[in-house]
Amino acid sequence: MNFAEHRKEVIKMAHDNLKKAQQRQKDYYNKRRSNVTFKQGNIVLLATRNLPLKHAQQFDKSERPKLVPRFIGPFEIVQVINDNAMQLKLPRSMSRLRDVFNVHRLQHHQGNDAKFASRPVPKATPVILDEDTG
Repeated sequence: MNFAEHRKEVIKMAHDNLKKAQQRQKDYYNKRRSNVTFKQGNIVLLATRNLPLKHAQQFDKSERPKLVPRFIGPFEIVQVINDNAMQLKLPRSMSRLRDVFNVHRLQHHQGNDAKFASRPVPKATPVILDEDTG
């Protein structure tokens, strides 16, 4: 076997290995992926992962990034740009952000107001401190 034949064989093996690796990655990705569809007028939550911290904090008032909620909202979908991009109706406080987001950053909002409307909200018990404990 000369150099040219050996080189062709090595390139073919590398190409085959790349194809196998791509197929494995595709199968793994598709196994965990779910096709979520959104329509105009749907109410969604927005992931705070790549938002500037001050926009995410306005909903929590926390100064620690660890305590900022993972999703903020709810927001209404104003327009469906395509299958992967949605335009949201953002409040004025977030007007500096671009209002078009990828569907991977959105999550359907599950409102539960009607589900627990008759449940009474318990009042917090007052904390009584002794003069000794401060």
